[in-house]
Amino acid sequence: TGSISDSVWSLSKLEVLNLDMNSMTGSLSSKIGELTKLSSVSISGNSLTGSIPSEFGLLASVSELSLSNNALVGSIPSELGSLISLTSLDLSSNSLTGRVPDELCDLTQLSEVSVYSNPGLVCYASCLSTKTSFIPPSGISECAPTETPTVVPSSSPTPILTPEEAMCNVQKGLIGSGDENWSCTSGEPNSLCSWSGVTCAGTDVTEISLSSGSVGGSISPSLGRVTTLTSLSLSGNELTGSIPASISGLVDLTSLDLSTNDLTGSISDSVWSLSKLEVLNLDMNSMTGSLSSKIGELTKLSSV
Repeated sequence: TGSISDSVWSLSKLEVLNLDMNSMTGSLSSKIGELTKLSSVSISGNSLTGSIPSEFGLLASVSELSLSNNALVGSIPSELGSLISLTSLDLSSNSLTGRVPDELCDLTQLSEVSVYSNPGLVCYASCLSTKTSFIPPSGISECAPTETPTVVPSSSPTPILTPEEAMCNVQKGLIGSGDENWSCTSGEPNSLCSWSGVTCAGTDVTEISLSSGSVGGSISPSLGRVTTLTSLSLSGNELTGSIPASISGLVDLTSLDLSTNDLTGSISDSVWSLSKLEVLNLDMNSMTGSLSSKIGELTKLSSV
């Protein structure tokens, strides 16, 4: 029982991790990305909550990944498309939402994919129909074609995304982003600035405001690639999952409002690295854990 101890994530030589069929709770730590020697990860049949950390994408040697039969929420991270050795992926019987990411199409060794019994999934990449033993989740079909560039796995485990690609990944993670012009099919480099709730300075995205818009899904780790953001407000929605560690990439952020959602997990240490932050509002979520002493380093804060 209990959560997975942080001491597990310090076992730097670990190649096989199997914690199946226990009664473990809590969320998966982003520190799993530090165990780069892992070839097999199986943590099925527990009661884990929160989202799947994007840092799983750093495990380039993993051939088998199973997180089935838990209570995981949020979207399937596109960073799994960096697992170039992956042959088997089982995320079935959770509460995952959004798209089954197109990036999985780039995994040439992937033959077995299970994502059934996730009622919140809306569509799956067409390439998955060719994978051995893939059973389409009940009630959903192939995703419509998109012009969003596909992330190609390389020797670098964390793909470099343009702001346009990053915003399109953010859009994929959200459900009902409030306006039909949140679209990634136009192909125009400046089209982001016409999206509802998006403010630009020139062609740089500086503000995203989608408050009280009945937006569901989760916050994509790709958000951290929109490095020109100064203000982010997603309050009053139905967002689930945790705050992605990649938010530390928003080095110019002065205002962060994620209040009144259903975010879970602890407050990521990456929040405390946002040295320019002046406003921080995380009211009315389901977050757990303790407050970090690192908050004292955010000396520009005027409202918490």
